[in-house]
Amino acid sequence: MVFSCQMCGASLNVQSGMRICKCEYCDSVQTVPDLSSEKKLQLFNKANSLRFACDFDRASDVYRDIVNDFPEEAEAY
Repeated sequence: MVFSCQMCGASLNVQSGMRICKCEYCDSVQTVPDLSSEKKLQLFNKANSLRFACDFDRASDVYRDIVNDFPEEAEAY
């Protein structure tokens, strides 16, 4: 999965097992989700697609589902 910077939209260079990443373009530091679960990966993909399409209400619902299923996942908050 390709992660995008939340500040500038650039692709992040995320290595396996990383939970925090620094954007090489804008230097912002951000958390990245642990994608050890296929269900979590699918939920994050759906939420991010909705968010990028400016469908914030539906994206919020999906992020809420992630938090309910994976309360330890900081990126969903």
